[in-house]
Amino acid sequence: MNTDECVAEVTSVTDIAERDVFSWSYWQFKTFKDVTTTAGTGSEGFYDPDGTFHTKKVRIIARPYVKMA
Repeated sequence: MNTDECVAEVTSVTDIAERDVFSWSYWQFKTFKDVTTTAGTGSEGFYDPDGTFHTKKVRIIARPYVKMA
């Protein structure tokens, strides 16, 4: 979803994962009526149904992975 609430949620999850040195992944490039998602009729992907790109969400997710020595 392309909302400030979605951006805040993704940010909090990725911040916690980084702080505690956990790996994480995010995957749903585009919605295909996936029944395994909790988004209902919304999209957890990178695009709205009208093709609008979720720039803020992708910027948060596209962080470098911290390599531990």
